[in-house]
Amino acid sequence: MALPVLLVGTSGELIDQVGQAFRSGGFLPSVASNLSEALEKVFMELPLLAVVDFSENDASGFIQSMIGGIRRVADVPIIAITGQDKESARLEALRSGADDCLSLPVAPEELVARARAISRRLAGVTATRRNDLCRLASDVVVDLGAREVIVKGTPHPLTAFEFRLLHYFIQNPGRLLSRQQIWYATHEGGDYMPSNEYQLRSTIWRLRRKLGETRQPGRFIIGRRGQGYIFKYHRPANQGPLRRTS
Repeated sequence: MALPVLLVGTSGELIDQVGQAFRSGGFLPSVASNLSEALEKVFMELPLLAVVDFSENDASGFIQSMIGGIRRVADVPIIAITGQDKESARLEALRSGADDCLSLPVAPEELVARARAISRRLAGVTATRRNDLCRLASDVVVDLGAREVIVKGTPHPLTAFEFRLLHYFIQNPGRLLSRQQIWYATHEGGDYMPSNEYQLRSTIWRLRRKLGETRQPGRFIIGRRGQGYIFKYHRPANQGPLRRTS
């Protein structure tokens, strides 16, 4: 199976050359021209690695924002490309979090070889991180390992009950879940009592806020009066089964 990689940059000719080299090397490249597109593709495609071209814009602020933006939403290896004889840009890219950096002129085959070496070195860690991420929408990702929700690049830590609740919802998309079912599943078989009503409702209210439902009520969690809740979530075809958590 071809491995997804993300190519970020505005130099069309260079990106085309690099993309062809990655395709020939057994990778599946996708292209983004700016940070917004890059973040969307990171969410949607969970690339194994990102290659970011700074050859046409090597300002330190731009390098920091691009690498920092990707780093905030995904623990994906990054290879930076800088202009010829741009030692300061190369150092800035490495300081900002890039795993490797090449200066023009770049041999596409060498870039692919370096990408393959990094992916081999981080194969176990990367696979675990990819399994930890559950994408609910293009702008909403659940990090099961860190127990947080990331909305438009901003992480929101979950309490223990919020995490168990969201994990149960994700495991049962589209099903009408009664309050008794939810409580039993999230409290190791504990019985649901009327006195638990406030705790459950307030936790769901907080979870909705962390999922970004303030402006889009019912985007994920739909309440049915007197019946329970339905969680709207369609797992993408390229996303593996949700791992179990303790």
